[in-house]
Amino acid sequence: MVLFRKSVRKSDDVHLPMDPEGRRRRRPSFLHNSDAGAMSTEAATADAEAVDHEQIASLALSTYLGLPPRGAKPGVKSNGRLEWTVLAAFALSFPSTDGSKPREYTLISLATGLRCLPYASLTVHGDVLHDQHAEVLARRAARLWLLHRLEQEHTSPGSGVNSLFEPEHSDALDGAKRWRLRSGVQCHLYVSTLPCGAASSRLLEFQRAAQDAAAQKPGAPTPDKLLNRYLCGSTDGLTTSSSRSGAADVVRGRASSTQQPGTSASLRTKPGRPDAPPSICMSCSDKLALWNAPGVGIQGALLSALIAPVHISSVTIADHPLRYIFPPSYPDAEARVDQLKLVLADDCKRALERAMDGRRSIQVGWSEAVYPDSKEAKLQTSSTEAEPESCVNSVVHIADPTGKGKGKKAKTENLAAGTKMGAPTKRAAEQPLKPAARSGVCRLNYFGAVVATMRATGRSVPDGLVYANAKQGCLGGGTMAYRQAKDAVLGPRDAAQQAVDSFLERATRATAINTPAPAPGDALHPSADAPPLHGWLRSPAHLAHFDLSGHRTRQA
Repeated sequence: MVLFRKSVRKSDDVHLPMDPEGRRRRRPSFLHNSDAGAMSTEAATADAEAVDHEQIASLALSTYLGLPPRGAKPGVKSNGRLEWTVLAAFALSFPSTDGSKPREYTLISLATGLRCLPYASLTVHGDVLHDQHAEVLARRAARLWLLHRLEQEHTSPGSGVNSLFEPEHSDALDGAKRWRLRSGVQCHLYVSTLPCGAASSRLLEFQRAAQDAAAQKPGAPTPDKLLNRYLCGSTDGLTTSSSRSGAADVVRGRASSTQQPGTSASLRTKPGRPDAPPSICMSCSDKLALWNAPGVGIQGALLSALIAPVHISSVTIADHPLRYIFPPSYPDAEARVDQLKLVLADDCKRALERAMDGRRSIQVGWSEAVYPDSKEAKLQTSSTEAEPESCVNSVVHIADPTGKGKGKKAKTENLAAGTKMGAPTKRAAEQPLKPAARSGVCRLNYFGAVVATMRATGRSVPDGLVYANAKQGCLGGGTMAYRQAKDAVLGPRDAAQQAVDSFLERATRATAINTPAPAPGDALHPSADAPPLHGWLRSPAHLAHFDLSGHRTRQA
């Protein structure tokens, strides 16, 4: 298996494809030509199916391997165990300018991580990251890249930075000007394993089956038998992520993923371990499903004031974890892995499209490139019998938004427990963390960055702005439209605190295999006609009432 393509050169800024002789190809016109015209809709349509999953993986891995080896990357614990983590990255693609390949790709953000904060540790200042899973951090970094790129284009039109954005042709959003990605530009996500939650439910079944087979557990289905059941369309009592229609209950982590009929389509929270303090962070599968819902997008509420929704066109998954289910010693191992890819990709696609309108779809593909800090890679290199341990820290990397130079404006952060690693986190009562301890992608810092860009682009911002009010629409019609689209998928916010309290109460009664679901008479129990992600746990309102300096304000 290939670690990464040598034809892709590591760079801290925007990555450009290489030709077969190793020369850097000419930049696409909209990355360096201020007077470039919009790409044709016909070209974008023709290339819609041409996603190079190996190229996307290569960009992610070459960038990751080029970051400093120290910091928050997995290492060796004091007990000798190796650490592992998950890698995620966002990239943009566009039709090739020289016709040598359908599309060209550029990486904009990257992150690692597996952890989240329990509900009891959430702060009211917006200065600590709640969710440090790789996909979530990579998305936060991607929207900051988009924000800085838009500001760069708007404030420095003669700097040689080309137009990635074009004005949105709409006056329906209170007349305020907004931009969108140019025609033909697509957004792609790479993840080193299937996202936690519904997208990875079947993968967990196969991993359990492989473990049971290795332990010679009597009566347990082997990976072979399990795959044959799915390939022939019969589950023989096994639940699947598509086995339930309508809205789902919220269950905790991996609880009930296969044990209870009808629950594998449920919304899930992190973490997976039932003995950990409960969090209200939804699974990455659920979050990806939300981001790709009509009118939502990865840009979030605040940035929607400036940028139209950006949806994910494709997801690339590393296939290395699958090769531990059907190792080379298996008869026809490669064929079985290929069949397993079809089953898992189909399951992942259904999980991520739960809130979509059917007019778009997400391509799910695989890469053979091995992520060296994955659990499976560390199992291969470990010199002890002890299993590798998950890394508690995270890396966040944002590419240079100008796409020029040697990446001087690229930023990399090392995070621990939602703040910058090594920074002092002591705070005075009712005071936010000092800037040195805060991540650039936390709520508070991102809030300030959006407001600064709005002012730089000539948009007015109300005095005394509060984060909660900014998200609810006072920044303009784009933010209001985002909120309305999100509510259409999740349901109204009026029961947000009740939903959190109900979940936390049930989480305290959780067992190793089950989190009690709401009773049928519970007001939070979903009905058949409820929104697709009804019951989603939202951060209570009191956690969003802080100003641009991070000080808590009184709720209206």
